[in-house]
Amino acid sequence: MHKFIAQQLEMLGVDEVKLLEITSVAGMQFAACLKAEVDEVDERCAELVSRDLFIRSCGIVEWPDGTVSGSYEFRHTLYQSALYERLPEARRVHLHRAIGERLERAYGAEAGAILAPALAEHFERARDRRRAVQYRRQAGEIAWRRGTYEEAVLHLRHALRLLASSAPAAAAEDCPPRRSVRPRLTALRRDAAADVERLYQRVCQLSARLNGTAALVILLSAALGSPLAN
Repeated sequence: MHKFIAQQLEMLGVDEVKLLEITSVAGMQFAACLKAEVDEVDERCAELVSRDLFIRSCGIVEWPDGTVSGSYEFRHTLYQSALYERLPEARRVHLHRAIGERLERAYGAEAGAILAPALAEHFERARDRRRAVQYRRQAGEIAWRRGTYEEAVLHLRHALRLLASSAPAAAAEDCPPRRSVRPRLTALRRDAAADVERLYQRVCQLSARLNGTAALVILLSAALGSPLAN
């Protein structure tokens, strides 16, 4: 398959290959308006679609900021992953940040509510830990409100791993977040309760050493929304 992909890439111009590499950072599906040159990108994508190369059309997308463009997706996950792997690591970091910030601008105040998991992924890969944690927390809160507790726990655990990587853990016998949530754990689904308890203990351990991000840790301790709030 990789040999076949390489042969197809040889049929493309340098600019077309660069375009596909950039869009591979967005994921399997992407919009032409990820780049400022919307008309040019749309034109090149439409040409690739007409030649049955790498991508197909998914219609039109309109973002909250009024931007309208074509929407496309890679024909196979191997296309997207092969193109992504061609990019140098530093270039990937830059592009993930650029795409994350473009989506933030496009969706404005609703960005987190609509795209929290995707934004968390982009900013984590961009090595922007602060925003990655912010969107993981929001993704966990949204999952909680939907009643998908396991998903909420996964997002919260991921956020805590990001926080833990920025400062060594320290032991803490007790803290307000744990005291406030422990009596409420019985309201959770039984299969999620144990995980949540362990996560909140971890929050308490981290809180003693995170100083400037203490407020964020407290938010994380209540990240699953009002059911755990006092």
